[in-house]
Amino acid sequence: MNPSLLPDDDQPLRIKAVAGWLGVGDKTVRRRIDSGEIKSVKMGGLRVILRRDFKAYWQRLNPPE
Repeated sequence: MNPSLLPDDDQPLRIKAVAGWLGVGDKTVRRRIDSGEIKSVKMGGLRVILRRDFKAYWQRLNPPE
């Protein structure tokens, strides 16, 4: 599947990129996926996080004041 053809919220994010944004290691992100804290999907044999799921996780970490 060509990611450029997907709607913006369906864009897959690599675990390494998410780890960088969160300031944690890849293994930490994988543990959070395993615990159900971050939702992920398999795409083309790779485990990825959809942009909408990362946004939802980010909003739980940083609720509006």
